[in-house]
Order: sequence, then C-alpha cells, then structure tokens
Amino acid sequence: MNSIVNEFAKTEHGVVTFASSQGRETSEESAAWGHGAFTKALIEGLAGKADLLRDGTITVSELAAFIANRMKSLTDGGQHPVMSRPPPSPTSPSRS
Repeated sequence: MNSIVNEFAKTEHGVVTFASSQGRETSEESAAWGHGAFTKALIEGLAGKADLLRDGTITVSELAAFIANRMKSLTDGGQHPVMSRPPPSPTSPSRS
C-alpha cells in the first residue's frame, strides 16, 4: 500500500493522498457514525470545521491538521491518519 501512496505523491502526478491509518494500525468504525473515524473526520472537515483560519477556505494543511486532531479524539489516540503530497514544483502556487 505504501508504494501506491508514494507513487501518487510524486511531483509529476500532483496528487495529495490521505490514508486512514498507519501501516500496522486498524481503522476504527462505529455503527453510530455509520462509517469509520477517518471518514467522519473528513466529512466534518470538508463541511467547514477544517477552516482553522476562519477565512472561508480550507487548505490541504488545515484539513490534514483537523483530521489528525479529530481522529485523536475519536479513537483515543489509537489511529493515526497519514497524508502525503508532492513537493511544490517551481510553477505551482505557494498556497498550502
């Protein structure tokens, strides 16, 4: 799985990838959520809770920070999401 994520993260692909947990962790789910902790955190973040600067925009960095903090709370620190993104290219915008 890590090789797939690493391939997508290459600069020429320009793809940001998120994984719900680290390699040897299990992804927690709850019937009350209707899905896993990662999906719950992602949905909440994209719905606006990840706009940490309250400027009407959610950056990849804000989303990653929100998901990590929210999942720590949801799973009592038992699940750690992973984000990978390509390094900025000289022609890419500087926005995170």
